[in-house]
Amino acid sequence: MIQHLQAPGVDGILRQSIFLPDHEDYIEVESVWEMGLTTHPEATYLPFHLNLVEPTVHLDLGGQGMQPGVDQLPGSCADYYTVQRWVDFSDGQKGLLIATPDTPMMMFGDFHIAEELPTFRLDQPLLLAWVTNNYWMTNFRAHQPGQVRARFRLLPYAGAYDEVRAHRMASEAAIADPIVQGLGEAAAEPQLPPTGSFLMLPGSDSGGFVLTLHVKRSEKGNDLIARLYNPTEQEQPALVSSGLLRIHSAAICDIFENPLQQVTAEDGQVRINLPSRQMVVLRMIVSAA
Repeated sequence: MIQHLQAPGVDGILRQSIFLPDHEDYIEVESVWEMGLTTHPEATYLPFHLNLVEPTVHLDLGGQGMQPGVDQLPGSCADYYTVQRWVDFSDGQKGLLIATPDTPMMMFGDFHIAEELPTFRLDQPLLLAWVTNNYWMTNFRAHQPGQVRARFRLLPYAGAYDEVRAHRMASEAAIADPIVQGLGEAAAEPQLPPTGSFLMLPGSDSGGFVLTLHVKRSEKGNDLIARLYNPTEQEQPALVSSGLLRIHSAAICDIFENPLQQVTAEDGQVRINLPSRQMVVLRMIVSAA
């Protein structure tokens, strides 16, 4: 469903869309509008009013599930929060998970501009996605004209809050469409098969849940580096296996990619266990399969 609306502060038409896929339970909503040239202090918000009674809020803070007001140091900002990928509201029996791939600034319960709240409070089950503002006295110009696009994926669920579910859904929502680069390069002789997986990385199919933060070439050679993170409270198994590459050997490294512990590679596969809430840097010597 697509609506074309007029809204105060919007230069032109506000385009609102709601998409219901036939293969999943989530709802995807999107707002698109044009920002003008006004220099008057302004901000735009998209509100989500939830039908929940005294829910508990969790949010993704740098890949870590965090409960505002509980997992914060005293004196930390409670007026607004920067969210990595998702926000979750749950009353223990049901809840709503919101993936936020485009909008990291959030307020909860009400507007809290410069209130300097001593601690987090949720006056009502309300999420305010803080999409734009020009309040700050910085080196940015006072107006930022052009198109604004804010997209959210909403997943209502039964049961309790589940951080693994939140990470998985938000990862899927982060890139909604395939990324294709076409720069008109000259055609080359095909060196890869028509289909295939470059590398089989861990996920929920390994018996637990592991996030892949980064895959890149090593700074100290042609080896491959995979940074894996366990976002759960339990130790998680991780399996990395060959796709178009063959893994000959591997090592667990420090953050500077210096080997700390050798890991056995069997049949092109590497198995490791990730401690709770920790990242592992895995360095692999690979070749074409």
